[in-house]
Amino acid sequence: MLPALPVLLVACGSNDNDDEPPGDDGSPRTAVLPSAFIRYEPGDAIELMPGTHCWDSNCVDMAGPLTQVEPLELYAGEPIAFSFEAGIPGDFVVNWTSAPPTAPAPEGGVRVWAGLNIADTAHVGTTVPSRTGRYVITVFAQWPGQGDILYALYVDIAPPPGG
Repeated sequence: MLPALPVLLVACGSNDNDDEPPGDDGSPRTAVLPSAFIRYEPGDAIELMPGTHCWDSNCVDMAGPLTQVEPLELYAGEPIAFSFEAGIPGDFVVNWTSAPPTAPAPEGGVRVWAGLNIADTAHVGTTVPSRTGRYVITVFAQWPGQGDILYALYVDIAPPPGG
């Protein structure tokens, strides 16, 4: 199992895009990142937001995990699953970090969790924690020969229905 990850990942590969033709507007091309999804009861799914990554030799470091603005409600103790457009990663780690009492202000429809200490993980794994509250889920996934991506999701854990 991989250790808990710091907020900023060390860049890997190269940001040298000199071999690639520029985009239509003359700017350097950026990697198109594969999507990842969390699947939860009753069969619903939501896309995770990619952040820091090294994909096809294009590396980008973010100030912290990126998430959607409104938290997704999950129920304590429910099983969840992840699916990845790039296929099954060689390695992946799921960390649940308690969100601070005041969430960062949204910027352009995204929350940037700068300063979130992923090392202070409250829970690891693919079962929703039993303790209610707000969390930032980070999923670090790595595909040999392609790269790695840190995905994230903002969630609010509620007691199970009838519980």
